[in-house]
Amino acid sequence: MAMPPPPLQHHTTTSLIMMIRNIHKREERNRAKLRYNDKKKTRKFSKQIKYACRKAGADARKRVKGRFAKASSSSSSSSSSSSSIDHRL
Repeated sequence: MAMPPPPLQHHTTTSLIMMIRNIHKREERNRAKLRYNDKKKTRKFSKQIKYACRKAGADARKRVKGRFAKASSSSSSSSSSSSSIDHRL
C-alpha cells in the first residue's frame, strides 16, 4: 500500500497565501502609480478664470493701488480728511 502524501503544513499554506496577497498588492500599487502619473500629466498650474462674468465685473470696477475703491470721488477726500484728525484729547 502506498502512503498518502503528508498534509500541507500550516506555514506552507500561510506563506503561499501571503505571496498571493503580496502579488495583488504590488499589482494594485502599480495601477495606482500609473493613474497618478496620468493625472500628473494633465495638471494645469496656469491661472484659470472660472467665472467670466465675475472677471468682467472686477475689471470694470475702479481700483486704487490694486484694491477695489468706491466709484464716487468723495472717497478720496474722506480718506484725506480722516488722516488729518487730531487725536490729542
